Amino acid sequence: MGPQQYTETNMDSWSLTPRYVWEGTFGPAEEKLTLGVDYVRDDLDMERHQDRAKSAMLAEADLLQQAFGGYIGSETGFGEQFVLSTSARLERAEVTSDYDDGRFAWRSYRDSKTFDGKAFSLGLTYAPKEAWRFYVRFDKLYRYPTTDEIADYQGAYMNDMFNDELDAETGHNYEIGISADLFEGWTLNASVFQLDMQDEIAWDDTAQVNSNLDDTQRRGLECEVQGKLTDFLDCTVTYNYVRPKFSDGPAEGRDIPLVPRQKLGIALEAELPAGFYARFDMNYTS
Repeated sequence: MGPQQYTETNMDSWSLTPRYVWEGTFGPAEEKLTLGVDYVRDDLDMERHQDRAKSAMLAEADLLQQAFGGYIGSETGFGEQFVLSTSARLERAEVTSDYDDGRFAWRSYRDSKTFDGKAFSLGLTYAPKEAWRFYVRFDKLYRYPTTDEIADYQGAYMNDMFNDELDAETGHNYEIGISADLFEGWTLNASVFQLDMQDEIAWDDTAQVNSNLDDTQRRGLECEVQGKLTDFLDCTVTYNYVRPKFSDGPAEGRDIPLVPRQKLGIALEAELPAGFYARFDMNYTS
């Protein structure tokens, strides 16, 4: 066994998220417009000592992740049956890490990287009846690396202590779905989708560092049925199926590791006296 260690981690997170919402009409169309900006800042301080008494400092780190973004969203209703939804977002994020290793000075570093994110969404909902809704949507999305994915500060000793070659994930999602009230107290939500991803982030066991994968694709369906078995017992059943594969590179056509094809979930929630609830969950993963 290695020597005992004591780690103390403190994290402060705060955000500023003002937004403006306007609702009105343009001729026969009903409009809801949302404008907003947000600034999110996460500060993490870590100290790793030889023991709880802090007799010897093994390592310390200061990490900062901050992001500033702006967005606009629109929901336009045409009569009682059609709703057109659009949204767009621009964001810039920066991750900075300052790590001092008391045992292996050559692993100490100070580095940072900036990411730019662009997102867009377009959707159309059709409700021929009050209890039935059909929709189609397209999403352009992104996800930049978390501090744990890009920076080594917890003693994992990745080959790159700060992986500034790691890019943000980007992707396109296509989805068709239905939402329906089946009968009293029961609802159905179901959709089929295709998600095309570029630069998906995953751990590379050979290189001992997180890296960007070749292009990937997921095709599947999601289904949820929810309702009341009795006046005091609710039931939710979910089923997901996905076909995950590489769509480019040497592994084109092969399955993506560690992505299950099927998931089934059953949840029962009972309302008890005095404001208490009891819940039972069962989940199956292929």
